[in-house]
Amino acid sequence: MLFGLSAPLIAPGRPTVASLLKAKGYHTACFGKWHLGLGWAGQTTDDPLLKGGAVDYAKPLSDSPLSHGFDTFFGITGSLDMAPYTYIENDRLTALPTRTSSEGGRAGPTAPGFSALDVLPAITAKAEAYIAARAQVAKAGTPFFLYLPLNAPHTPVVPSGPWRRDHPLGLHDLFATAAELVGADYPESAAEDSVSFLPLLRGEAGRRTDLIMHSVNGRFAFREGAWKLVAWRGSGGFSDNQKRPDGTRVHDGLPDAQLYDLAADPAETRNLAAEQPERVRRLREALEKAVAAGRTTPGAPQTNDVPVVIDKTVP
Repeated sequence: MLFGLSAPLIAPGRPTVASLLKAKGYHTACFGKWHLGLGWAGQTTDDPLLKGGAVDYAKPLSDSPLSHGFDTFFGITGSLDMAPYTYIENDRLTALPTRTSSEGGRAGPTAPGFSALDVLPAITAKAEAYIAARAQVAKAGTPFFLYLPLNAPHTPVVPSGPWRRDHPLGLHDLFATAAELVGADYPESAAEDSVSFLPLLRGEAGRRTDLIMHSVNGRFAFREGAWKLVAWRGSGGFSDNQKRPDGTRVHDGLPDAQLYDLAADPAETRNLAAEQPERVRRLREALEKAVAAGRTTPGAPQTNDVPVVIDKTVP
């Protein structure tokens, strides 16, 4: 999760789904929340809330969705509680912030007339107009790709049946799937951990046998078949989230891990870690091996440049 004034997360030149499809003749668009950091002119601090910093909102962004394969963009910087509260169209603000408000819960620079309640309708209208405009062009032979990251609450959309229980997949699998669909090659250093789910779309068996998930601070969970291991202790439904006076969290007495059989218990209500220590050990070793390698798919080795938390003793 990045704040509205965070520096760009995507490295320059790194392939994206948008850049891959654009190279294959697609027109590409993004409408919604970007959430991946932007290149603000004049920024003088790395503080994502820009305390004591300065931004020249009148200048174009040096890094925007247009820098990463999109032909057009309309939306907001991140979630609705992340300033500046204003719209961005392509690489410029549609209106300069002239006041401070707590439009999304956090005080920050706000453009005249901006309302959080209007954002979802505005994004929807832009998407509908884009689809209508590109539909005829697509029929003439120019396909399009629309990425629509809504600012709605983070409610998971859970597929039914075998998609959920027998064939795990992740959002990162979209890259390899799109590449296979259009017959695109990409560098071996790209798309680490991405596995195409095109066979599933064709009614065939999936290719993925395991799946790594992690939180914003790098704490991991690992899925193999129907089994899911959460390899750390902490909040998120696993502790009472209490804090000591020094700010550290209370973990005394908590189990070392969480292990769930998603085939029998998709709601994850029964932790089987104590009953199956050997499975926990094996899954933890598989997770540690994958993290140490930097990727789970063939390609160039990766170097981890963010903290990796697997050790059960880390609070």
